Amino acid sequence: METKDLHNLTLDKRIIDGKNVKKLRRSGFIPANIFGLNSESESVQIESSVLTETLKKVQKSTPILIQKKGDSDNVVCFIEEIQRHPITEEVLHISFKKVDTKKPIKLSIYTSITGEAPGVKNLGGILLQPMNYLSIKTLPLEVPSSIVIDISSLEEIGNSISVKDIAEKYNCEFLDEPSSTIVRIVPPRIEEEAEEEVDDELEGEEGMETDEEGITESEDSSENQDTTE
Repeated sequence: METKDLHNLTLDKRIIDGKNVKKLRRSGFIPANIFGLNSESESVQIESSVLTETLKKVQKSTPILIQKKGDSDNVVCFIEEIQRHPITEEVLHISFKKVDTKKPIKLSIYTSITGEAPGVKNLGGILLQPMNYLSIKTLPLEVPSSIVIDISSLEEIGNSISVKDIAEKYNCEFLDEPSSTIVRIVPPRIEEEAEEEVDDELEGEEGMETDEEGITESEDSSENQDTTE
């Protein structure tokens, strides 16, 4: 990937700071900061509509080419942190980290699943994905957009795909243990769950009188839980 292929973002220098950033948001801008490469943090701002569209196209693992208005220099950055409103989830602040494109960086990449596992379709197995993200080390412009895991080779119960199985497919160094399991097929638990339900019913009949008192306690405790927040 070259810098010309990156998503471009233009930021304005921010003149409103501190408690006054609420006015900035009401005027349609989101406060932001750029830092990294041993430079001081710079206060900038971005139009909220532009940021909303940008976040639909990029992730934290996506390199972005940023330019400040009035500045001819471009810099490659990654999204470092996004602060959102706890209720509305609107973006309150975003920070970008500058990187040297000639030096490797470490970051986490989302793993996506593709294909259909015969062990699930034909044998009724259950697909588990213990690892949704993988840690990698690579040059900023060589970061893969995602790590795609093809599960069509998982034909039997117990089959799995580990980090070592996909390492050679990507131009990066995987930092997780090679033996770490990304996805695996496990046997269905239908019969086991049915046996547990029968056992629960038998235990309920044997201790019916004490169970009735326990219901009141659980109802009281659930009411207390509802009022904690």
